[in-house]
Amino acid sequence: MGLSNSQYDSIIRTYEAVRDKNRRSLLERIDYVNAHVTGFQELEATVGLISVQHGKQYLLGDENALITLK
Repeated sequence: MGLSNSQYDSIIRTYEAVRDKNRRSLLERIDYVNAHVTGFQELEATVGLISVQHGKQYLLGDENALITLK
């Protein structure tokens, strides 16, 4: 037996509420770390930059780029 539209909508609303609550919690934890851990933002930016650089190298044919990234 399938779900009615109202049952489906209720499940989706519940799922979205949980997802939104968890997202807010994540953002609060990120804000806390950024405020209390010196250098975290710099580290996060550096990791992103290095990952992009290695990804570009891999796409250009350097098969060792992902290995050296680890």
